[in-house]
Amino acid sequence: MYVNTEGLRAGGKDSYTAADHADQSAGTLARTAVGSGMFGNFSEAKAFGQKVIGAHTHNVELINSHTKNLGGIGDHAQCTAAEFEDMEHRNEAQIRAVRDAL
Repeated sequence: MYVNTEGLRAGGKDSYTAADHADQSAGTLARTAVGSGMFGNFSEAKAFGQKVIGAHTHNVELINSHTKNLGGIGDHAQCTAAEFEDMEHRNEAQIRAVRDAL
């Protein structure tokens, strides 16, 4: 079985880059405030404003969870590549040992 560890590492790096972009986006969105009276000063406008504020908060939280997930994917890709490389080195050493014993 062939495992392309360079591809795994590249994919992990891409996941880290995506996590960084998501983190920056969440930070930018979190720093943006929705004004309480921006839709007017009557009950329907205030209710709509509360919905927008809720959606804003939800999206910041959602992007933060994407950041965490993408970072985790990057970690798993890097660890998996390292495990396959270590296994390959161990297997090569065992094959050499058998060959040398013959």
